[in-house]
Amino acid sequence: MAARIANLGLVLLLLLTSRPAHAQLKSEDAIQNALNEYALAWNNRDHVALTSMYTLDGDYTGFDGVVKRGRDAISDRYQFVFSTPLGGSHLSVDMASLRFLKPDTALVDGTFKLEMSSRPDGTIDNKVANFVAVMVDEDGQWRFTAVWSSSLRNPPQRATE
Repeated sequence: MAARIANLGLVLLLLLTSRPAHAQLKSEDAIQNALNEYALAWNNRDHVALTSMYTLDGDYTGFDGVVKRGRDAISDRYQFVFSTPLGGSHLSVDMASLRFLKPDTALVDGTFKLEMSSRPDGTIDNKVANFVAVMVDEDGQWRFTAVWSSSLRNPPQRATE
């Protein structure tokens, strides 16, 4: 009887300790999906979808250092950005690291890559920027509560052989 109780206790311990790891893996996938949805919304010039990815009191610091607080201000910013040459760009997002500060709060960093419209000579103007974001899980939806991105810059050139 004591052995059964000990075995049951061990099984319960394993189940309880493995659940957070499984939940964290699901959260990692959900965060990556949110970053993919962000890129899709950018590429569709959908400021409404982009704005919905922020918490109501979210903070946004853009490529040019402009700071906006709250969804309405962030929405206005995206509308403005899409009226500039950046509005014709194609965005991809690469997550470099992900750290869970709490089960429902994550620190994400990575790189935004913007493929700008063609120059008159047919070449494409590419830009990159680093980003850091704090994301929170709001009822199963991972949202940005703070996003900071560095200045746009030309990507590093690969050495030719």
